[in-house]
Amino acid sequence: MNRTKNLSMALSLGLLAALGGAALAQGVDDPRVRAVEFPNQDDDFTARLAFSDDGSTIVIQQNEFVDQRILVHRDGVWELVLDYSQMDRHGVPEINGISADGSVFAITDATGSFVSRDGVISEVPDVWVDDSGQVVLDGNVHVRSVSSDGQTLGLSGSSDSVPGTDALIWNNAQGMMNLNIGFTGDEAGHQILAMSGDGSVIAGSSSFYAPMNNIRYHLSFHESWVVSAKGMQIIPNLDPGYDVFTRVMGMSNDGQVVVGISGGRWRNEQPLTGAFGGVSIDFGPVLSWIWTPELGTEQIVGPKGYTQIIALDVSGDGQTIFGVSDGAGDSGRFLWTRKGGFVSVEDLLAKRGIETDLVFQAISLSDNGNLLMGWGNNYDTDQRFVVIIDISE
Repeated sequence: MNRTKNLSMALSLGLLAALGGAALAQGVDDPRVRAVEFPNQDDDFTARLAFSDDGSTIVIQQNEFVDQRILVHRDGVWELVLDYSQMDRHGVPEINGISADGSVFAITDATGSFVSRDGVISEVPDVWVDDSGQVVLDGNVHVRSVSSDGQTLGLSGSSDSVPGTDALIWNNAQGMMNLNIGFTGDEAGHQILAMSGDGSVIAGSSSFYAPMNNIRYHLSFHESWVVSAKGMQIIPNLDPGYDVFTRVMGMSNDGQVVVGISGGRWRNEQPLTGAFGGVSIDFGPVLSWIWTPELGTEQIVGPKGYTQIIALDVSGDGQTIFGVSDGAGDSGRFLWTRKGGFVSVEDLLAKRGIETDLVFQAISLSDNGNLLMGWGNNYDTDQRFVVIIDISE
């Protein structure tokens, strides 16, 4: 699974617009719906969410711009674990990974990263050995993913003295390691974005400064890859007929299934000043894909007319993919399986007769594929809730 469950995910392609939630029937209590009120709500309230695999632990980063705080909900109680207003840090903190049981999660900002292990906060080391064998002392290390067992962190290391971004692994038993992967001759940036349950298989995406047709020197994810005991394998891109940018979004527990998104930029004749070489850039469609060693890269096909199919998560067995879609005058969340194809979450909830008085926005899928986890609004009372819905039959 992808261990990062952010309410407001900033996709590298920058194409995810605000999509409508499932407006469910009001005034009906349903035992399959669990709602937990957000803490300390006020007029300036914003939040990012992360969930353990079974939904028993909820991590919230609230108030994105003022009085930033990290809280954890377990056993029916919200507990403050980190108050950013009391710290000399830079950037907006994000929850970038959580273990299966919720006991370990990572907090990343512009300065670096923290890890919470059983309620104890520690800073991730920011010293590593670069590709040339030199010790980096002036770097910033950012956690991008956490293994299910919480023992392994996937990181990116950046520094003024290191071109691009190094792909780093930090493990309790082995300390910090550099994977030393890159594109020959280009300044590359690598991020480990997903892991198998035990961290033995990793997947990520790389960006680089280099000409792409007549689009020049644009830094964005361009290659996705898998690293295991068998070595490194590049995930073949879909070929939609335009310049492709790609990003890994999740991995199954055994590391045999990787899901991600691919998009591109159309070129037109309108000039654009700056680093693009005088070429104006427009975003094209976003496609989602599933990769396995046996079948390679396959496109996740949505309904006719949908131009944005964005995978956000995958179940632990790799069989069910959750994401968001947009197009043909409609938008919403979806589930996809090989057997059942593309299913609208809104239609699924209606079919199962699941009702609540909240407007529901799913952002994550549980490890067993039975829970949709996200947030909901009650517009009558102006209250916001963490929402977990059991969709099992």
